[in-house]
Amino acid sequence: MTSAATNRLDLWDQDGKVRFWWAALASVPSSPESWEYRRLKRVWFDHTINHHPFVTPTGERHLTVSLFENFAALPAASWLPALLEAAGLPEIPERLTAVNWGYEVGTEARGKYADVAIHARDPEDLVIVVEAKARGGTLKPDDHEPGSYLDLPAFSWCERRYLIYLVDEADVESLETKAQELGVRSGILTWQQLGGIQIEAARHVDAPERVASLLAGAIQFQFVERSIVPSRLAAEYLEREPATEEIHKDAPGKQTSTEREIQEWRLTEPQALPDSALAPCMYEPTETLREALSELSAAADCVVRGDLEEAKRSLTATDRPEFLEYYTRCTNRLDRPLAREPKARLPRDERLETRMPGDRLRRELYERDGWHCRFCGIGVIDPRALKLMAAKLPTAARWGTGNANCHSAMLILRASPDHVLPHSHGGDNAMENLVTACFLCQFSRGELLLDEVGVSDPRLRPPIRDVWDGLLRVLEGSAE
Repeated sequence: MTSAATNRLDLWDQDGKVRFWWAALASVPSSPESWEYRRLKRVWFDHTINHHPFVTPTGERHLTVSLFENFAALPAASWLPALLEAAGLPEIPERLTAVNWGYEVGTEARGKYADVAIHARDPEDLVIVVEAKARGGTLKPDDHEPGSYLDLPAFSWCERRYLIYLVDEADVESLETKAQELGVRSGILTWQQLGGIQIEAARHVDAPERVASLLAGAIQFQFVERSIVPSRLAAEYLEREPATEEIHKDAPGKQTSTEREIQEWRLTEPQALPDSALAPCMYEPTETLREALSELSAAADCVVRGDLEEAKRSLTATDRPEFLEYYTRCTNRLDRPLAREPKARLPRDERLETRMPGDRLRRELYERDGWHCRFCGIGVIDPRALKLMAAKLPTAARWGTGNANCHSAMLILRASPDHVLPHSHGGDNAMENLVTACFLCQFSRGELLLDEVGVSDPRLRPPIRDVWDGLLRVLEGSAE
């Protein structure tokens, strides 16, 4: 473990500066290979400046990067036009095709850098240069002339280019008397407007409502912590909420002792989850399981060619103990609580006599669903192909009694007919009530209803039909 990981509490040095760049941001890149990481590294890994201003939480550079980088989580079409319109610029792109930005862009020879430079296409090139100032910050004399930035070699290649002054709303009036070409080549945007634009975009992001609310609330918190009240709050009702000094025993709408006794934390009558809160399956297939499926497909090709030694190697490589551990954990639902209290199952004498469909109906079902699990979407293995491979390679494709004596990846990926309405709740074997499932999705749900495990109806999604054949090609190869 790195030194950064061993001293997580030691995030600040004696001067109050952050020791690790990631402690200064809410929006952290997912990978060091990403463009987002590279543009941030240009700031925090600058060897030309000792103790770069970015590492000072109260500094202007820190304010700019930490708040502007929130846009990385938001679709550009939801914020760039709004940003330009709020700044009063004449061109508002309507058909954005690409947007990117960087920090501290300029010319070293002239010693002049823009705090932010945005490159957009609609589809023609558009450059937006941002000069940011914290509250009370002042511009240098030549900063009032847009050309001092826009005519730098870093930007002059683009015909459509504009300058935005990003300032606190308290400083707008004094800036308006000095800034030149406002509404022509330059405009003014406040930090308060920037926060409002980000929150508005976050509230409409393509995500579940609670995720969008969390994102909007996190952005609001980030601005408020810096004493900036966004022009738009994370929820409309927040503007009507009382201040702490207004909450006292004589306040209107005060909370009574009786109200405080209400047990709000307890579950009431079981309620179905809204569709937006339902997942397609209980456990998404892991990347290693998808890789194992590809390896099993290669093993099937080897069986068809008669190369049993190579097939044996592929089968052995995919029979991993961790797959069996994962299957056991998921089917016991050790880390997934139920979404609601289960309904009582029907007495056995009230259930349909035939519990499972016959072989012919199963084959029709797997073919209808393209040999893919209708819940998680992963390709499944037809039991007939599994049986043949186990017969040809009984050690490598082992298939015995009990899960521990079965090939672990093939166990998870075996095709199974699943009743959408379980047999124990009155479900029948009509094709309309059946879907193909992998063993993991089949047995992690068991006899529970879909809403009891927080899973959406798989029949609402069309079957996946591609080149996957459930490994049935091994049967054709055997027939030859």
